[in-house]
Amino acid sequence: MAQLSPELQKVEEDRKFVDNNEWMIRPCTIYDVEYANCKAVKSRFYQYYRDGQFADCNVWYHNYKDCKQYAKDDFAAGARLIKREMETLDNRIKLHENNDVWKPRTNRPPRNWNAPLPPHLEQQREESYFIGREDDMKKGIDASVGSRCTIS
Repeated sequence: MAQLSPELQKVEEDRKFVDNNEWMIRPCTIYDVEYANCKAVKSRFYQYYRDGQFADCNVWYHNYKDCKQYAKDDFAAGARLIKREMETLDNRIKLHENNDVWKPRTNRPPRNWNAPLPPHLEQQREESYFIGREDDMKKGIDASVGSRCTIS
């Protein structure tokens, strides 16, 4: 079998990488909406309030462009997109691991964690609004009928 040129070898590596990780690629419209949301004035105020600076929205822009290119069978663009998605996932995991607000559980939950509620709590649950709505939905009763409010 003939040796592949370096360019074709790179394309083949990208194709295999994308095939194994394609599940990480979201629909292209999601990247476009995320970019628009990131650039929105309301989001900019929130970013400045929360972080003291504006977020870099170019990641969403590049993700959208690479997604569109990947849709045209550009495996290099798909690989770049997946690598950025992996970086995003790694950052989220690091934030989770470095969270000092909640103390991680070190022991197992109690064996009876899903035991039936005590009688007084079961009675409150049965009398709740949500259980009534759930029963109506199971019976096929439209929950929105008679609950419309109009203020004029």
